[in-house]
Amino acid sequence: MDSEARSEDRARGRPREGPRHEEPAGRAPGGPGQNSRPGWKRPSPAALGGALGVLLALPCALWLWGFTVDDALIPARVAAHLRQGLGPRFNPGGALTDAVTPLGFAHWIAAWASLVRAEPSLFGSLAVARGTGLLAWLGAAGLLGADLVQVARGRRGTLALGALAVGAFGLLGCVPLGAWAGSGLETPWVALCCTWAARPRRGASLAAGLAAAWRPELLPWALVLIVARTFFEVREGNAVAESGRSGYAVGGARGALGRLLPALAACIGPALVVASVRQLWFGRPTP
Repeated sequence: MDSEARSEDRARGRPREGPRHEEPAGRAPGGPGQNSRPGWKRPSPAALGGALGVLLALPCALWLWGFTVDDALIPARVAAHLRQGLGPRFNPGGALTDAVTPLGFAHWIAAWASLVRAEPSLFGSLAVARGTGLLAWLGAAGLLGADLVQVARGRRGTLALGALAVGAFGLLGCVPLGAWAGSGLETPWVALCCTWAARPRRGASLAAGLAAAWRPELLPWALVLIVARTFFEVREGNAVAESGRSGYAVGGARGALGRLLPALAACIGPALVVASVRQLWFGRPTP
């Protein structure tokens, strides 16, 4: 009977449906290579590298937790007075001053302290500065780990392993930043900005400018970084366009200048803003 029905279907031009197979309960549809948990996505290599960077930097930071210097008490004191409504003062009845600290760092501590509802005191502000500094350094280490993976993926064999080994050893044994991460000063935040600026990410020029605003000695580094990066990006863009691959030509000097000027403005702008605010508040553009 079944063979007669198939012959009749072929004569009439209708396809014969075969037996239907249902997936067993609890098994996701698809082949064995598909993920059995719906909605789960395998982490990217950059995410794995970031997690590795955090794990490598954490032991040294925890080992040296407790290290600090007396300079960390100055921005913590100013931050405590800000939270008490006294303004940026070193002494409650004293004059307005930045206390020779990076302008804005005490306000940054006060904002974090308000967010976590810490005690508005000297040691309450210091504890917040130390804890958030540790998070900033771990964030920088995560970026470094992700960057190491990206660099290693562009190499082969021994070069890739060598790049990963050198980077991993540097993060694991980075005693200075491990110590300064929990010191309560701006060092880990500056390290985070520098790490973000070191790669061609969105906002890299602004990150370099923020680092230079809190550490003015970094301004030459930031300017060299921005100018060199713009030069190489313009040259690479023109080479890609000339080779016929997907890309666009930046053009000559005018095109390069059009890319360089906004990057320089984002780099120099924060330092100019800090100097202007100092002039308005304290009557001088420098600490």
